Amino acid sequence: MFHVKLEPSAADALPAGRIQLLRRFESLLEARAVPLGFISRRDSGQTWARHIQDSLRALRCLLPHDHTIVDLGSGAGLPGLPLAIAEPARQIILVEPRKRKVAFLEWAVEELGLVNVQLEAVAADQLRKTVPLCVARALAGMETSWRLASELLEPKGRLLYYAGAAWKPPEQQPWLRSGAQWEICAEGRFSWEGPVVIIRRSG
Repeated sequence: MFHVKLEPSAADALPAGRIQLLRRFESLLEARAVPLGFISRRDSGQTWARHIQDSLRALRCLLPHDHTIVDLGSGAGLPGLPLAIAEPARQIILVEPRKRKVAFLEWAVEELGLVNVQLEAVAADQLRKTVPLCVARALAGMETSWRLASELLEPKGRLLYYAGAAWKPPEQQPWLRSGAQWEICAEGRFSWEGPVVIIRRSG
């Protein structure tokens, strides 16, 4: 098991134009996602740290062949839209079944002018694609997230799971014994963050 710490802010290393676009997305979240309840009102004024920078912690975990990334249960576009802005050469697929959130995502993608984003208005278990990488943030527990992702992943594909602050390493659970392994690729930097965990098939 290895642990790699991410620099204090992944956004700091991005070109100015991408940072500007991330700030634009921050304003869209504050203007629409918070009032609609897609993001907690308690996070109003903190969306940059709590949602955008948190989403970007996965940048350290990406590999060159992760050309297509599926964001399972994208919600308000987190982490998918920050990753799409930071990595314009990668195709990001936002998977979100709820109509109000789909409408927000369609609007945000258009407002941001993102050409590397595809929206799938279906539940994660209804998607029919094969990809090298899935991401899951505030979707479900680790076991359920892996079950959903494993149906979509290539043989050597991976899930990046954003664990909550209360996360504890799983110990010999049946779903792990049946052929999955995990490792931490990005630690949480704040008390409200858990690690970003890579899950893949063993062997």
